[in-house]
Amino acid sequence: MLTIQPPDLTDPSTASFFSDRARLKIIAEGIDETPMIGWSRMLEENEQIALLHFMNTLVRESQSP
Repeated sequence: MLTIQPPDLTDPSTASFFSDRARLKIIAEGIDETPMIGWSRMLEENEQIALLHFMNTLVRESQSP
């Protein structure tokens, strides 16, 4: 079980908090003092980019009021 609840990346406001460039850096390097590890040793750069593109497909469309 994770000690920190991960954010809901399907939520548009959460998903847009970081730019794609910042999210690629997080994928590669992880986030200190959290369960988010860096994947740069396990995934090639093109695989990290593919992961980012996949994550972007998970975002729900905004609901208009």
